[in-house]
Amino acid sequence: MNAIRRSLYLPVEDNSGVIDEFRKRFDPLNDRPSRIVLVFPFSNVVDTKRISEMIALVCKNRLCFSLKSGPAILQKDQVLLPVHSQLKWFFEVHQKLSQKCGTGPDTSFSPNVILGRGNSVDLASEIEKIPKTLHLRVSRLVLEESVEDGISNVLFEDEFRPLHDKKSAQSFL
Repeated sequence: MNAIRRSLYLPVEDNSGVIDEFRKRFDPLNDRPSRIVLVFPFSNVVDTKRISEMIALVCKNRLCFSLKSGPAILQKDQVLLPVHSQLKWFFEVHQKLSQKCGTGPDTSFSPNVILGRGNSVDLASEIEKIPKTLHLRVSRLVLEESVEDGISNVLFEDEFRPLHDKKSAQSFL
């Protein structure tokens, strides 16, 4: 039987299209949404209903929000786009969700979007083409279950409340 892994993540939206274009070329998982992983992997023994309730509680009344990324970095064979805003929220949610999922917080947790994988020599020249700052938007949290053969299913999704003031909405545009 295949091993099952679960993860909690925040899909990110990038109006510039930079992330999607880079991922099409360098990320074998580009058919899945660009994301910031909050908790990965954790036991499939934890009941999905319990996890869903816990996510809803942790993210209750959360508004959609905009983020700024830092410059893309090369770490081993991966290109990462570090998140440089909303860090306090990310660390608090990571800690709460990790504890509730039974993994315990990861002390090396650093919110980022994986842009690609591959030969570090090839990727090094490509990351220079990525703007130093990207404006991203987050509007939901997803619980996903994956098996070794690459099949994944969304088990739960929680939408954040939409932004209603024009200034906040325009900051993403």
